[in-house]
Amino acid sequence: VLVPSAFAYNDKVAHPWYATLGFNRGTLANAVKPYKKLRKATRDDLIQANVNPITSILGEGTVILGQETMQKRETALSKINVRRLLIEAKKFISTVAWQTIGEPNNATTRGQLESIINNYLEGVRRDNGLERFRVDFSDDVNTPDVVNRNLVRDVIELVPTKAVEGIQINFVIRNSGVSFND
Repeated sequence: VLVPSAFAYNDKVAHPWYATLGFNRGTLANAVKPYKKLRKATRDDLIQANVNPITSILGEGTVILGQETMQKRETALSKINVRRLLIEAKKFISTVAWQTIGEPNNATTRGQLESIINNYLEGVRRDNGLERFRVDFSDDVNTPDVVNRNLVRDVIELVPTKAVEGIQINFVIRNSGVSFND
């Protein structure tokens, strides 16, 4: 019941493409206490099984520590924040694309549509949702055959920003008297 409230909070303070996990956006403030405190090995096993652990962290409260989807194959799409990014982008682009229905099928219309989509995706990139993107409404995609069928085609390539899901710290202990070089 509390996990949807974490998503709502995430969207209020950040964007849907930010991961709803960890102490900044994954804390379940109103949770009483998890039934069982999970050790790190158990949490790692759950994540490997595509189950997002929710556990109590001493001094921090109850927190979501995963963002796996049910997808078995490890790709960008196996992360909830990337799925939510795609849902948001698809909604925006679909809405804009529908507004071109009935307009002339020419380079001007395609150029306007490409410009609107580029501006939107650039905003998502600035807001840390994308590393990079490419939008292609070119004549290579919109061949005369495509235009003659009264269609507009587009190729949109997205490279989503990855979320930090773990931190690895290596400690090196040295004998006293060692100097460190910058």
